[in-house]
Amino acid sequence: MPDIVGYPFMISKALAVLAVASTAVMGGCAGGLYKSQEYFKAGDPVTAEECIVDYASDPGDENIVIAKIEEGSILFFNGKYGPAADAFQAAEERIERLDESPEYSLSSEAASAATTPESIPYEGTPYDRVLATTYRGLAYGLAGNPDAARAALFNAQFRQKDAIRIRQKQIEEAAEQEEDDRFARGSSTAQDAYGDAFFAGYDVASNSFADAVNAAFRLGQMKDSSDADTARDFLRRVGSINPENGYVGLDIAVAEATSAGSPPDRTYVFFATGYGPYRDEFKIAIPYAVDGGLRTVQAAFPILRRDELNFAQPITIEAGGDRYTVETLADMDRIVGADFKARLRSIIIRHVVSAVGRELIATGARAAGEEIGGVEGALVNIAGAIYKTAQNRADRRSWATLPKYYYYASFETPEDGTLSINDPASGPYSIDVEPGGVNIVHVRATRPGFRFQIANFNVGTSGLRAAADPAAAAESQPSLQEETPDANAR
Repeated sequence: MPDIVGYPFMISKALAVLAVASTAVMGGCAGGLYKSQEYFKAGDPVTAEECIVDYASDPGDENIVIAKIEEGSILFFNGKYGPAADAFQAAEERIERLDESPEYSLSSEAASAATTPESIPYEGTPYDRVLATTYRGLAYGLAGNPDAARAALFNAQFRQKDAIRIRQKQIEEAAEQEEDDRFARGSSTAQDAYGDAFFAGYDVASNSFADAVNAAFRLGQMKDSSDADTARDFLRRVGSINPENGYVGLDIAVAEATSAGSPPDRTYVFFATGYGPYRDEFKIAIPYAVDGGLRTVQAAFPILRRDELNFAQPITIEAGGDRYTVETLADMDRIVGADFKARLRSIIIRHVVSAVGRELIATGARAAGEEIGGVEGALVNIAGAIYKTAQNRADRRSWATLPKYYYYASFETPEDGTLSINDPASGPYSIDVEPGGVNIVHVRATRPGFRFQIANFNVGTSGLRAAADPAAAAESQPSLQEETPDANAR
């Protein structure tokens, strides 16, 4: 029995444990995040927006990054591009501050050991960082601020370099650990879950959607010859990952033939569909021996699952009498899966430490209850049991509204400036694009049976050109607020 001194101390400890346990039972600090994601996936982006905006107003220090990323993502879908850009920038500013702080925080790790890994600040995965900055650039373009869009996409280029460096390091470490992977496969559930081929990822971690958007934007602005060179380099990297995509070679030829001040007359259609992998949890009981007997530690671990049902098939665009079908650009299952598998060891260690920490606290509470006796002692025992159960949660935080697949098509802008996209749920959309320069069209399909979200702008002149669904046009106009230069651009 532990040496516990003083009745007041034991009572205060009991009350503290009860308070923590009560908070956990009510859902925890991340409840609003998960609720907004669930509403969005259920096809209710309006309620999802209300939920995430409310939650992101005060998410707690540990959840600012993921809260602002999801807020930006949902606002972007709902056509509120100015506020979406602001939310993404808030996430990036927080990421910058976290990067400047010590890599290992004793206070946050201690909180995780005593409660749940959700108490550790969410720092953003490499793909989070690349895509948040890319979407911020698109949001600025749709909101009519091409200079801010350019600065954001410049920053996405640096994020991409960081992601490639991290992925290369992960590949090297995976090769070294291949012979001794017993710990990461400690449970048969984990072994089955992470043995799938999709966790292998790409050899190069660059996100081809981000590269292709950046290339299209550079070609559309063409402020100097380096823009064409950079666009060509981006497209070559896209082609190395997607060798069967027929549009990439054409766009590389366009970049090679483009000179400063003379952007090509071209339209890029980006099609994003479905939902990427999401974090779920599984719970196990880990046995251990104590005082000649056998006890168990209850532990929860995150597991990555794929959504194989809710995505639309590649679309076809009609323009100038020709038809173009979008082709594969990026598979987020592979990108997210590879990153998660690479982090699996540290994830398991963190959750095991958390489970042991909770068990020690519950054991201390049980000993304190026996020492106190009576009603007060019973309260301490109950508090310890509630605490151990309620805090047994895996860290499920992730950017859950990300698409599953990205596709794209590019072609010469038709002289009449009209495109037609067929939405199986709502019929064909007629979209007006601006002849002259580069047009970017972004199409988001969430799940079969739900209408597309479509918006487009001309890179040279920028600003929203058309909300493809006339009934939604009034609701999807951007907030043309005054923007400041990109503080994160390097």
